[in-house]
Amino acid sequence: MNRISNFLEIFNYKKYTTEQKIKFILLSIMTLTLILVRTWTIASYWLIISIIFNTILMGLGIIDEFEFIMYSMIMPSEIYNFLGIGIAILSWIYKITCGKVKFNFNKKDKWLGILIVFMLLSGFISCIVNSTILSAIFSLGYIFVMLFIFRITVACNYKIKDISSVFNNILIIQIIMMIIQFINYGVFQPSDSFSGTFINAHRLCVWLIWYLVVTSIIIKEKNFIIKSDILKILCLLVMIYLTDGKHIVASAIGVFILWFVLDKIKYLRDKKVLTTGIAILLGLYFVTNISHNILFKENIKSKSEYVYRYIYEPPYNNKFNYFDKTINDKLIGYKLFLGFGPGQYGSRVANLRAYEYMVKEDSLAITISKFIPPHVIEPYKEFAEQYNEEYLAFVKDMSAVLSYPFSSIMAIIGELGVIGYLIYLMFFNSIEKYSSNKIYSIFPMIILVLMIFDSYFEMTSIITFFWIIMGASQTKKI
Repeated sequence: MNRISNFLEIFNYKKYTTEQKIKFILLSIMTLTLILVRTWTIASYWLIISIIFNTILMGLGIIDEFEFIMYSMIMPSEIYNFLGIGIAILSWIYKITCGKVKFNFNKKDKWLGILIVFMLLSGFISCIVNSTILSAIFSLGYIFVMLFIFRITVACNYKIKDISSVFNNILIIQIIMMIIQFINYGVFQPSDSFSGTFINAHRLCVWLIWYLVVTSIIIKEKNFIIKSDILKILCLLVMIYLTDGKHIVASAIGVFILWFVLDKIKYLRDKKVLTTGIAILLGLYFVTNISHNILFKENIKSKSEYVYRYIYEPPYNNKFNYFDKTINDKLIGYKLFLGFGPGQYGSRVANLRAYEYMVKEDSLAITISKFIPPHVIEPYKEFAEQYNEEYLAFVKDMSAVLSYPFSSIMAIIGELGVIGYLIYLMFFNSIEKYSSNKIYSIFPMIILVLMIFDSYFEMTSIITFFWIIMGASQTKKI
């Protein structure tokens, strides 16, 4: 099928096929709709126009399910992110039942299978202990959807070059949107205002880093660089700078350095993800414990008032307090190994259902509160109560990244225990094992580090791209 795989191709052809014309119209309509929604000219429900157009074109075979999902992820509403995923999954299920896509498991899916079985067992135990089934269903459902996206990407033999073509189109849309945002705000300096079409600037920053790594890998594999590659990299770097994601950029740079260091150590060369994950866990355990030492506390206070504040002074230390009490106080007995169960402690579902105590600040939380009864387990209630109106009013004067009581690392350990966390690491390591290029292990390493700072593992627009990239990185049949 002769498709327009890149938005820019429309300027390179003298004759266009009907499919190319239709796809160009689609991209133009989607871009215009996103711009109008992000500039508040029209209401967000107009995003359904893009969903409808995408669905029709997917049904006609002009775009595939992966393109459909990726275009859905750049919409500034998580409800439409989920809607896009749901429609694509229904299409895949239809193709699987018709035999158009072969979807099966084999022995190389060992750690994926172990992870699924462990989470199901943990969910079953949680339902009995906590007397609720909804949290487990929603929490497990979310991660199973993401694992399905990863596995269907492998089954469909989707490649990185296919992702790059869609990313090119998305990049152009983000450039257009950021130019408009620059015109509106009139300031060419790092700001949360530069969010493109994404929900916020940090999500855009992570996507830009994903694309920067993908572009670098493609350049490395083809062993030459052209002018358009240089221009693309420059655009990505400037846009990353403007999103003001300091902790994201610092994490990515740190991971790149760590990757090259580990690659030089023979024993750790094929265990980079596992090593990173274990180092994070041990590091958090060490720092939270040494923080109770009087000499350490006085030393920190004398050397850095800023660091001292985020470790010892509430509400600045909400995140550190969350780490400290989770690791050293809450996870006792069998909970240390098995956790409190899916959807019970720190995950997105746990936070959404804790709306009696936590502020409902996004449309998804408000929608869920209308249909699902509140629920929060006693050990997590202390942290849910910290995220209130008073805290949000005060957070403007401090670093949200360092103070928010959210962290995907703590959520996984809190809900699945140390055993569940290690199984996750082994699964990520198995993905690295079957990747076409070992450099792809940088992606799970980056996401592991980012998971310290916020709930990045459950930010749908970010993590969906992550799973598609991981699936496309696989070359050996698994």
